[in-house]
Amino acid sequence: MADKHNHTQEATGIDNLNESLTSFGSKMEQNKGKIGWIVLAVIVVAVAVFGFVFFNNRSNDESARKYSGLEVKIEEQVQKAAPAAQDSLRNALWIKELQALATSEKGKPGATLANINLAGRYYDEAKYKEALAAIEAADIDEPIMKGQILVLKGDCYVGLKQYPQAIEAYDAAISASGNTPDTAVRAMAKKALVLDAQKKYADAKAVYELMLKDYAMEAANQGINPEAYIARENARLGK
Repeated sequence: MADKHNHTQEATGIDNLNESLTSFGSKMEQNKGKIGWIVLAVIVVAVAVFGFVFFNNRSNDESARKYSGLEVKIEEQVQKAAPAAQDSLRNALWIKELQALATSEKGKPGATLANINLAGRYYDEAKYKEALAAIEAADIDEPIMKGQILVLKGDCYVGLKQYPQAIEAYDAAISASGNTPDTAVRAMAKKALVLDAQKKYADAKAVYELMLKDYAMEAANQGINPEAYIARENARLGK
C-alpha cells in the first residue's frame, strides 16, 4: 500500500514545507507512492468548488450576479489578444476585476465571492500576504466554506514561515469542520506535517492519534493511514 513506502523521502524539512503543502497537483501522478503528496491536496481547488456552492446558494442576489458576469466580460477582452498573451492577460484581468468588485460590493455576497477567488489566485502566485488579506475580507458563514478557507489561511502562514499562526489556523479549521470531516482530516494532516517539520514529533503523533480516534474512515478515504504515521512518530521518538 502507498502508506508503507518512501516515508524517509517525504519533504518534512522547514525549507521544503510549503512545497509539500502546495505541490499536490503536479506531483500526484508522478509520486503515487508518497503519502505526503497524496494526502496534502492543494486547497485552492476546494476553495473554488465551495466558492461555486456559495454563489449557487445566492444566485438570485444582485451582488452575486455581478460576480457571475465577470467571466464573460473578461473573456471578451482576452479573445482580442494574441494567443500567446491570453493566459497572462486573463489572470491580470481577473485580478483587476475581482479587486474592483471586492471594493464596490464590500459587505455583500459579490465581495465575498471576489475575495474567495482572489485568495486562491494570490496563493497560487505565492502572494501570501495578499491572500491573507482577501481571506480576512471574505464574510463567510457556511461551516463547509469556512473550514476550507481556514485551511488555506494556514497554508498562507506556512508560506510566510509563520508556523505558530499556521497551526492556529489549522486548529480553527478543525474546530469549524465538525460536520465536514474530510476538511478536518485535511487540516489535521497539514498540521501534523508542520509539527514534523519543526521536529515536534510527540505533538504530531497526538494529531494522528486524534485522527485515528475521530476520523479513521475519512482518513482512509483520503489515502491516509494514521496508524502508520503514529508508528513513524514513535520511531522518531525512539519508542
